[in-house]
Amino acid sequence: MDVEELEEMFGIKIISGYGVKVVPQVLKEPKILEYNVVETTTPVKELVNSTKATILGRLKFFELFKKTCYKYKPPVIDFEIVPVKVKNVEFHWGGLYFKGDIVVKFYNKSKEGKEGVAKVWRWESCPSSEEAYDWKVVPGSADLLGSWGHKFWEDTNDIFIDSVDANTGDYVKKNNYVCVTAKWQTQNLGDTALTLWNILTSGKIVTRNGFDVTVSYDFNGTQQKTYHVDVKAVLPVEGNVKWFMW
Repeated sequence: MDVEELEEMFGIKIISGYGVKVVPQVLKEPKILEYNVVETTTPVKELVNSTKATILGRLKFFELFKKTCYKYKPPVIDFEIVPVKVKNVEFHWGGLYFKGDIVVKFYNKSKEGKEGVAKVWRWESCPSSEEAYDWKVVPGSADLLGSWGHKFWEDTNDIFIDSVDANTGDYVKKNNYVCVTAKWQTQNLGDTALTLWNILTSGKIVTRNGFDVTVSYDFNGTQQKTYHVDVKAVLPVEGNVKWFMW
């Protein structure tokens, strides 16, 4: 196949082995079609989390004739993780593979935990009723540090694209979000390469996404929870798709 035939097939102009396919910007925002989350924190990890709070609470100071009792209401951990777009897409004709970036949005919707304090005579038992305690919010206990493994497919033709790892880089405060960019690259796609080319150059791609997420937060020490999130979304393709001979 000569250069002229490739230019006609792909709708590009090749100069020194390099071409650009202009992609229509048909979407400004992703369309989330399905979203499902399941917590996968093991019972052992849950026990470690609760034990940390109990032990650290008991280690706090006490007075001569009175003692200080503590109760805890753990943070409500809640977040949303969704793909936002793909960008910087390249197609390499020689290896029949694509590469590019995928942008993921991590939004922290958590609520802080609370610490309750009650003082009683040393010979008395700590009260069991929550009403006996003076409750205060634990600042920063809803801030999340997230990391995840992300597998994603083109949905219509079930084309596996890649598996990537990413993280938020720093703690994300409640009611805030961060957008994280990760690089991806397909394997040799063979006959399906032209199918994915046509999809990506249409300006949008329907994807299935699986995220295995670990979130860390500080509540009487660093604690962790794990989740699996499945997302089906229509993503915009940002920018033009580059075409390479090699």
